Amino acid sequence: KTILLDTCIHQRRKELAEIRQKSNRFNSSLIRLQSDTDRLLHMIEKAPDSAETLISEIDSTFSALQYLGHMASSVETIRDSLDRAKRSYEENETIRNRIEKILNKSFIKDVDLETSHLSEVNDLILTLTERKCDQQIIRSLEQKTRRYFIRSSKKIDDDLTTNYELFEQSLNNYKRVYGNISDD
Repeated sequence: KTILLDTCIHQRRKELAEIRQKSNRFNSSLIRLQSDTDRLLHMIEKAPDSAETLISEIDSTFSALQYLGHMASSVETIRDSLDRAKRSYEENETIRNRIEKILNKSFIKDVDLETSHLSEVNDLILTLTERKCDQQIIRSLEQKTRRYFIRSSKKIDDDLTTNYELFEQSLNNYKRVYGNISDD
């Protein structure tokens, strides 16, 4: 009976040890579960803040991208404006050169006309001198011719200056109203 009792006690102690071991493992699992639950609850509580931060960062990034898009568009607009200004400048230079050539041709024609007129007067004076006309008449004719030539030259110069200034003013007014001039 004692052996049987000892064996039973021993068996019961062994069962009790197993129950304690299972209980400890169960308690340890409960502690881990509680820790995991606390960590999960903490993450859930923190998630809205993280989500708001994430949304805020996404908004900031999107705003920065929009700003960069506007900047790229502005740079492109400026580049286009500079290209148009360069083309306009080149067109204006071409037009200015053509006008100067036209004015120079006109001026040369006027000077040639005056020169031929002066040479005719000189021929007339030589003819009068050869025919032994009155020297006072010849000098008077020479002086009148010189004065006429000086006045004509001054008038041509004044006309050219005035016309060029008027042209410049008209060209600037046209550009201000209609933009650049084209050959169309």
